[in-house]
Amino acid sequence: MIEFLIASLLALALDRLVPDRAGLDPFSWYRDWADSIEQRFNTGAREQGWAALLLALLPIAFAILIGRYVLGEIGWLVRFIFDVVVLYFCLNLYRLNSQATELSNALESGRLLDANEHLRQLSGSSSRENETEISSASVKAVFFELNTTTIAPLFWFLFFGPVGAVTQRMCTVLDYMWGRDNEQFQEFGKPIISVNRILGWVPARLTALSFAIVGNFEEAINNWLRRSDAWSDNRDTLQAAGFGAMHLQYATEPEENDKTLDKPASGHVRRALALSWRVMFFWLIIVLLISLGDVLGIFAGW
Repeated sequence: MIEFLIASLLALALDRLVPDRAGLDPFSWYRDWADSIEQRFNTGAREQGWAALLLALLPIAFAILIGRYVLGEIGWLVRFIFDVVVLYFCLNLYRLNSQATELSNALESGRLLDANEHLRQLSGSSSRENETEISSASVKAVFFELNTTTIAPLFWFLFFGPVGAVTQRMCTVLDYMWGRDNEQFQEFGKPIISVNRILGWVPARLTALSFAIVGNFEEAINNWLRRSDAWSDNRDTLQAAGFGAMHLQYATEPEENDKTLDKPASGHVRRALALSWRVMFFWLIIVLLISLGDVLGIFAGW
């Protein structure tokens, strides 16, 4: 746990200090490769979707596993540096913070066109018509991106090292590319949708629980239980708990909303970002306490 804590802090520090990755974007190359795989395999059948998914994931995961083993034979420090660098490329907390802040500034100054563009950069979707719709979509995007680009990679890194973090991010990219709801991807995209949902199931619920702990606990839990069940889409779980934690109306139909809750507005994007940072600090404290317990246990054994 101590090694995980140090690696995570170093990766997050690099994400803050070198957010542009010095011009390197391995996932840009990966998107091109995934696109070429889809063009060769996509005949509209689910079986081809599974074959394409395995081809898109296994070679890279295996290469990272072998590379880490070889570097570990050279020395522990070399392997540790490799772990930190790989995790650094999988995290995107600073990008989330920067884009959400710009989006919030545009909303608060009434620049809806700019806000829509920032929303598109953050979530891949835009075209909202008014401030309430943009604010609601932006808050949802902040919650989803926090889990997808920070919490989930860290979760899988904890258990499976860099292979886990990279696999989770690759699945996120593939889900965005192949998990579209149209005729071309209707069957082909189902395997990656299922796999990505499984990989995100535990992190999404840990994030949702964190929203409740650091936000409005009662509203978050009630909204979570009312709007989603155990097998609901991860995005629905995050949004339901997050909106409840912020005391916001979540339902798209006006008659379904609790009138005592607030309607999403421009200032709530900044609040969603603040809630996300509280979640990060909460888990930092948890990991720090566990690591401290490990250290005390080591000294107690002497």
